[in-house]
Amino acid sequence: RSPICPMNSTLMPWCSSRLLGLWVSTVWDLDFTETEPLDPRIEEEITEDGLGAFSSLYQALTPFATGDDKSRGNIWRLFVENNLSRNALVAVWHHFVQTGLNKRANAQQRVYALHAAGLYFLLLEIPGSIAHQMFHDVMFDKCLQTLTKCWPQGQNLMRKRKKVHAESSQTNARRNRRKGMMEEVFEEEEEEDLEDVYFSTDDLLQIRKAIFLLLKNFLRLLPKFSLKEKPQCFQNCLQTFVEMTNFEPVEREFEFSATMNITHAKYVPELAYHGLWLLCSPLHGTENEMKELGFFFPLSEWQLQRRACILSVCCCAFSLHLLLLKVLGNKLSIAKCTGEIWVGVNFFFFWVWIGKEIMALLRLRAGDEKTTVRKSALQVFTNILKHKAIPCTAEDLSTLQDRCRDPAVSVRKQALQSVTELLEAQHNDVQVHKVWLTGVVPVVMDSESSVQEKALECLDQILLQHIKHYNKFRREDTKQVLAWDLLTLLTSESQELSCYMNKAFHIWSRQNKFSSTFINNVMSHVETEHAVPAWMLLAKVASSSPKLDYSKVIESWYTVSRQQNTSNDTTGHVLSVISHVAKHLPRSTCERLIDNIKHWLKEFQCPLEVISPAVESLQKLCCAYAGVPKKTQELLNQVFGDLISTCESYISNIVLKEDGAEQLQEDLLVRHLFLLGEAAQLCPAKVEKRIFLLIQSILASSDHLPDGEEIPASQPLSQFRGSAMPPVIRAHAFITLGKLCLQHEDLAKKCIAALARELEVSHDVAVRNNVVIVMCDLCIRYTTMVDRYIPNISLCLKDPHPFIRKQTLILITNLLQEEFVKWKDCLFFRFISVLVDPNPDIARFAEFCLVHLLLKRNPVMFSQHFIECIFHFNSYEKHEKYNRFPQSESSSHR
Repeated sequence: RSPICPMNSTLMPWCSSRLLGLWVSTVWDLDFTETEPLDPRIEEEITEDGLGAFSSLYQALTPFATGDDKSRGNIWRLFVENNLSRNALVAVWHHFVQTGLNKRANAQQRVYALHAAGLYFLLLEIPGSIAHQMFHDVMFDKCLQTLTKCWPQGQNLMRKRKKVHAESSQTNARRNRRKGMMEEVFEEEEEEDLEDVYFSTDDLLQIRKAIFLLLKNFLRLLPKFSLKEKPQCFQNCLQTFVEMTNFEPVEREFEFSATMNITHAKYVPELAYHGLWLLCSPLHGTENEMKELGFFFPLSEWQLQRRACILSVCCCAFSLHLLLLKVLGNKLSIAKCTGEIWVGVNFFFFWVWIGKEIMALLRLRAGDEKTTVRKSALQVFTNILKHKAIPCTAEDLSTLQDRCRDPAVSVRKQALQSVTELLEAQHNDVQVHKVWLTGVVPVVMDSESSVQEKALECLDQILLQHIKHYNKFRREDTKQVLAWDLLTLLTSESQELSCYMNKAFHIWSRQNKFSSTFINNVMSHVETEHAVPAWMLLAKVASSSPKLDYSKVIESWYTVSRQQNTSNDTTGHVLSVISHVAKHLPRSTCERLIDNIKHWLKEFQCPLEVISPAVESLQKLCCAYAGVPKKTQELLNQVFGDLISTCESYISNIVLKEDGAEQLQEDLLVRHLFLLGEAAQLCPAKVEKRIFLLIQSILASSDHLPDGEEIPASQPLSQFRGSAMPPVIRAHAFITLGKLCLQHEDLAKKCIAALARELEVSHDVAVRNNVVIVMCDLCIRYTTMVDRYIPNISLCLKDPHPFIRKQTLILITNLLQEEFVKWKDCLFFRFISVLVDPNPDIARFAEFCLVHLLLKRNPVMFSQHFIECIFHFNSYEKHEKYNRFPQSESSSHR
């Protein structure tokens, strides 16, 4: 008998004559996709002995793959000589694989599928399999899928959890159904399909054993079977290995080398990482090809579960980074020539480049349309950055910061957690400090209470909990140092976030967060290098804490008011603390402080920035001293009337005297103007007409009019000429005029037209900016009067300077939100045109204002103006109804 004849009995059940040639050819012709199942009688014959037929065939084929027994001859000749169909063999294996991939497959069917896949890989390992066309990419991919799809734990645990909590989640299900009805229908169908599928512990152990054996079998194939010309198969291999790295926990570390014996492996992840190592072989492609296939999955076309799953690739890739570096180290340690060293160096830079590509991919996924993907991307993103796997870039930090404003609540909370973890890991990075503040602090105003609470929790965790007494402050305590560094930033570069911190401290005060111990701890820092942030903290908590040591506050004020080198921030915060504690001070102390602060202001040595807090503290002290409203106003008239007289006298000497221009000190005149405006609001009765004329004379400068154009004599600012003041003084004079107008309606009526005219003719940015602010404030105070000048204000949305455009955008949005102005005339069209502003930041901010602020108050605003937008933006003015609002010639050219 021929030495290979004993194979006949082993192959016969798989290549039975009862197998219809039509069925086999159909399976191959349809490329292993839509196929009819195997005849149940044949399937029963193969499986009547359980795994016996699979094991016998595996043992029979193994010598042909390993080449250990040359006497067995050629297996392909065996098929021909015995009239056995090798295509039938593969078709039957496909039947078992396809059955096992079904979600309703039981444990036995899954085990059969895994063994059938192993037989196919073994067949491919036999020399000549490619020549005899045994490889088919669909069959290959399906066999690969059995490694991940045949393990039932994840989906069945999810199903059981859904069943247990079905009753409690019924309400949420109804709400979610509105968002994605079809997705939920598919999920319900899946749950129905899985209704009768259960797996015992023994079942899971059998499946795990089969997966382990199949993976070992596949790893023996990889060194012999090139995937260089099979990019899709390579991609699927990579994805499968990455998924398998998380298959089960590993109790020990493992190493990789070319001589590794996979028969000694004990864990599935160990084999998976070895598979990734094998894919790095030149047998499967060059480095560039591996990069293209491995890290640029077509995620945009994937389903949600696949896109979320692939994010684990990135984490595992950085774990693989350690392996690759070790391989590099081993190469360098045995290098015998410079050439090998350069190979290692090139490989290192190749990995750094790949890391950047991965981060770019993660940044893209952080903006995915699916909430789960964005959240998962943030988690991976943060893990990579906080472990410093690659350097942290401004673009990476911007991604985290932007996600703190994500539309989804869960993503916003994850972003807050992620950026806080990154801050704790990289506590010395100033850029991370700024991103954390910019990302977390504004979220205390979030409309969702749970997100607001998360932001407050992060702020409390990083800032408040580490404020200790100065005696216990240690430079080596990184958490203390970080807290004070962040607080210092809040008083300097990130000072614009202070308004959000006011909200946070207000909430904390209601929660009684500020104990006497906390207050004393903060007070211990006021005379140290932390003086500015310490006084800032005291200014925030003073309004809700009567436990302050008032004597120390007052003593500190006397000190800073006498010193010339005290920072403006410290002085302002000390005055703010005095404002808050004034009601708790004795009358005698209030009287001394009133006199002291008034004289300090009259000296005009104080910086411009602290005049407002000084005036506020003076007002609060007067209220505390007088006690009743009538006496309070009398005291305010006396104190602030004195300040107004001082300002009036100085301004008169500059404006009205012939040699006034020679005495002009720009900074000093600005201080007098600013103090005049602040004081005038607290004692309107003390403001005489002479003061109005003085301010108007400062503003009546003709140097800004083009081509000799003159303001008509009817305008109030035209009655004084020849007092051409520097732009800075004129800009502050407009602010002062606005404050005077708020208290005197007659003056506002006279000046409003001139203010509107100033927006068109002034060439100075500061002047235009201040005039816009004044007119928007007057719109709140005198809505009807200013309403006709809204087109003049909205024209600033097209101002040449981006600062003016953004400032106007903010002010008009506030007026629209509070309904002081309406969408009429050209306002809507000028507002919406900001969406195409050349400055991308302004364009994005305009979109935010329209979509997230204004659309909520007026859901039909886009539909109401849609048709007229077509006429307006195409400059069609002949329609009897649309685009008929009046426009000046200058505005139509902008």
